[in-house]
Amino acid sequence: MSLNPKIVKILNDFPDTMIALRLPNEPLEKSNPMLGDALNSAIQEAATLPAAATGSTFAGVVDMADATSTFSVVFPAPLASANYSLAISISNLVDVTVRHLDPTIIAKSESGFTFHTAQTTDHPNYKVNYIAVMI
Repeated sequence: MSLNPKIVKILNDFPDTMIALRLPNEPLEKSNPMLGDALNSAIQEAATLPAAATGSTFAGVVDMADATSTFSVVFPAPLASANYSLAISISNLVDVTVRHLDPTIIAKSESGFTFHTAQTTDHPNYKVNYIAVMI
């Protein structure tokens, strides 16, 4: 089975990074402060695919708790190892005023990952969008 071509392009553009930075000359968007619409669109599209259709790849959208700066994401099923590439972004499409939350991965395992942000969330409407692909 193959990955969505948009996801493959994003992963090919950022092969050596755990968190993809914004594309050159791409404006930052309120909905996705890391990559604008390109990654957010690919993640949303991948999140609608069943896990079986993506092989050793998981994609999803997870709610982030309010007033917190450390978050854990659990995959729907464990990967074969913790040797995977990870692209994540944070979005808040509800609130008018949002914080720019840069995630830093602090732990990875076969069953998921944990990340930290320098600031706490200030509303319960933040979500983390992720794609994890076995290397």
